[in-house]
Amino acid sequence: MARLSTQVIIYSAFGLLTLGRIALAADTSNLERPPGEGPTRISASIFVVDIFEINDVTQSMRADVVYQIIWKDERLAREGSKGRRMLLDEIWNPGLTIGNPQQFMTGLYPRIVYVKADGSVKYTQRYVGAFSITLDLSDFPFDSHELLFRFMCNNHMGDKEITFLKGPIIGRAKDLSIPNWHTDSARFSANSLHISSVIRDVPGFEYHLSVSRFRSFYIWQVIIPLVVIVMMSWASFWIHPSEIGSQIGLSATSMLTVIAYRFALSGSIPKLSYTTRLDWFLTGSLILVFMALVEVVYSSHLYKQGNVKEGLRVDKISRFMFPIAFVAILTIAFIF
Repeated sequence: MARLSTQVIIYSAFGLLTLGRIALAADTSNLERPPGEGPTRISASIFVVDIFEINDVTQSMRADVVYQIIWKDERLAREGSKGRRMLLDEIWNPGLTIGNPQQFMTGLYPRIVYVKADGSVKYTQRYVGAFSITLDLSDFPFDSHELLFRFMCNNHMGDKEITFLKGPIIGRAKDLSIPNWHTDSARFSANSLHISSVIRDVPGFEYHLSVSRFRSFYIWQVIIPLVVIVMMSWASFWIHPSEIGSQIGLSATSMLTVIAYRFALSGSIPKLSYTTRLDWFLTGSLILVFMALVEVVYSSHLYKQGNVKEGLRVDKISRFMFPIAFVAILTIAFIF
């Protein structure tokens, strides 16, 4: 009796092991790319639910985005089935990942696919977090950018295995939360994406969203106040050189005001290793105010030396030359 029980246990274990191997073999076959000629065609849809922030300093954006991919695997077809749900990792899938280097990302939906009776597979995922982006801020604060949402297949090489097609749902929410930005045109592209980190091309798709910065804030809060400060320094050209205290006092006050203004702006403008349009304007304004101070000292020196006509002539010339120079600074900074 004991010997029979031992044999039953051995045969049962062998049977379970055999069934496990069969199941493993079946699962392994499902993990291979669907058979057929040519690459596997995958319909890709993407919808931007919201963009919460675009950070100039960290070169990132916080966004909420949903994508959906649909492909066909005839091995999963079940006639008469109303459709079923399966775990994504149990079947073959394109191994889609986010191509943007992520700083923080959370997938909200479970890794579950919906399989129809004909073998069509649909997978939907939603990500919320920080996407890394590349921003060229040379035209700041009149800059425009193209935000990129990139999805790629790290497990497959080139379009010989997978081809992505534009899906039925491509777009974004009508109103986005990003402050100080205006959303423009958008486009979808599906092709091989070059990944410089691994020096290869991989199949994937991208969603490009063009945005432009609202300029009114910087015009009214930054540029116009600085224009007034620079123009204030020119008032010293209308003060007689005999009143040297008033002339130098006004010019020195303008100079200190510009310096203090630049310090006040340091927290609201991006810190970059290259020069932006606003930097050119701020630097040009600072130099012009400093030159106004130098002119006042020079005209006062001429007056003290008894050369009154020359001092007055320098002031008259400065009344025209400094506004012309300032117009040139504005043109170079914001037009060319």
